[in-house]
Amino acid sequence: MTTAVKRVAFPILFTVLAMALVACSDSETKTGKTNEQSVKVSYRDITSKLPDLRYEKAADFVLRSEAKLLDHIKAHSDSRFSTNAIPKIDFSKDMVVVIAVGPRSSAGYRLKPISVHAEGDKTMIRAKELTPPPDSIAAAVITYPRLALVVPNRKGPVEVKVTGED
Repeated sequence: MTTAVKRVAFPILFTVLAMALVACSDSETKTGKTNEQSVKVSYRDITSKLPDLRYEKAADFVLRSEAKLLDHIKAHSDSRFSTNAIPKIDFSKDMVVVIAVGPRSSAGYRLKPISVHAEGDKTMIRAKELTPPPDSIAAAVITYPRLALVVPNRKGPVEVKVTGED
């Protein structure tokens, strides 16, 4: 590169890079909200430790106390259950999120956790509904796929998104 080209090219390159850095460091979005970084959050799947629960429609439930969890189980369970069988949860630190997709026509449906992230005071949970393979033999019974996760107790809202198989 000639000296004349260097004298012109480097200041232009420096200016472009500086403008890009300023644009990236801007904490305001077009909606006026601040950009917050999403952080992966640990969770524990307790679905198999709860009694069979039935949900007539898709819904998600955020349970922030043992009393709320017990009331929820009583409201959605057809059978008696022992409170000793319910896993110990420290509700001063954790909460339970139950995700249901409603009734399905056969066995083999289930929900699988994909990710749990925190952004600001919001908790975001992603799950996938797994369906029985087309060539499988599944019992023709009504089932109620659900997922119960213990996640860190955050005061903000919980956003749940369930997707189908890819």
